[in-house]
Amino acid sequence: MTPSGYQATGDSEFRPGYSYWWYGDGEWGVSYSGPGSASFSKKAHWSLDSFGEDLIGTHSGDKAMFYLDVSDLSIAAKEITTANSFTENAPTAVAVVVTPERHVLALGADGDARQIKFSSQETVDVWTASATNTAGSLPLQTSGYIVCGKNVRGTTLVWSDVDVHAVNYLGPPLVFGTTKLADNAGVISPYAIHNSSEITCWLNSGGFWVFDGSVRPLPSPIQDRVMRTVDWSQEGLIYSGGNAEFGEVWWWCPSVTGTAGECEYYVVYNYRDGNWYDSLSTSGVSRNCWIDKGVLNSPIAVDAGDNTIYSHENTDPAQTDTAEAETGAIDLMRGERYSRISKIFTDSDQQAAGAINFQFYTAASGDAAETTSTSYPLETDGEIDVRLQGRQVRYRVTGALTQDWTVGNTRFETHVGGRR
Repeated sequence: MTPSGYQATGDSEFRPGYSYWWYGDGEWGVSYSGPGSASFSKKAHWSLDSFGEDLIGTHSGDKAMFYLDVSDLSIAAKEITTANSFTENAPTAVAVVVTPERHVLALGADGDARQIKFSSQETVDVWTASATNTAGSLPLQTSGYIVCGKNVRGTTLVWSDVDVHAVNYLGPPLVFGTTKLADNAGVISPYAIHNSSEITCWLNSGGFWVFDGSVRPLPSPIQDRVMRTVDWSQEGLIYSGGNAEFGEVWWWCPSVTGTAGECEYYVVYNYRDGNWYDSLSTSGVSRNCWIDKGVLNSPIAVDAGDNTIYSHENTDPAQTDTAEAETGAIDLMRGERYSRISKIFTDSDQQAAGAINFQFYTAASGDAAETTSTSYPLETDGEIDVRLQGRQVRYRVTGALTQDWTVGNTRFETHVGGRR
């Protein structure tokens, strides 16, 4: 949709310092600009929404608002200005949202990082309020700056970098009103938010959050590891993606041990099963963009390292790779006694005997060195004969991608050993 010759400006770099913040329409105070004073870069991004069948959008670096009429795709998107035959010039904005009532919300409008302007209903080019229209503006009551907005069930949410607000349609004469829903729940990256008909959730440096009528923390058993692994100096790069077929939300994040500028660490939340897992550290795979399946038959994502688009959830029958999953530590007899494990029972299914293999890691305590077992293929009767002992055990399951298999519940046949 980019018009010929259009060049958006680059990223916006913020240099926090003494008294550095927004006040009114301008920046007041002194910005410290010594060596190494830039704490992060807020990555510039496109914000797009549909206006009926057409498309409206803005770029947070350039802030100009564009409109694409899809009835004639031979004509590129036009900036909403009187020079392009629109009624009025649209305000500049860092993001746009079209509400269910068909008002266009210009977020961070006209250089004010906390201002929301809205067009008259059913228009994209009537922005001056009058007694005969529903255009207007309102300030967001926040100490931060607006990042983005999304339509969710029952309302429109607007995120700043520090908090979350609901923008509710009231009707004339006020038209819209705002309500702060949560402090410390804002985002730096607009792409850190996953919003679908099933769930709205996001990630910031304070943890995971979910909107289900109210904004609340989303408990995660691996949150501590996530907080330590993500490189928060590159928080603006975090990208979330949905895999609705399996009820999953993925967050691709920069890692403290990864390549600068690339999201090589992932976190996955299965909201249907309530399960969480991640890549522990860098995954060896980088994804800085993700779109769930819809028009296409599978999710697609982009590797920032080689700028290649990849199709996910596709299996080549000829590949020889294996898939694996690993449990956390399991205490045997609450860790009070040594236990011997002689047999494993599992409800796992496999296409052929030996398609799935189990490997076990036992230890005398949580801090003790682990003993690694041999790899045990799953037998046809779903049982595995083993000789293991310890107070704690975890296990890894691997399987060939050339065969069909599933991993079900696993049970141990244990024998009590000595106490501590």
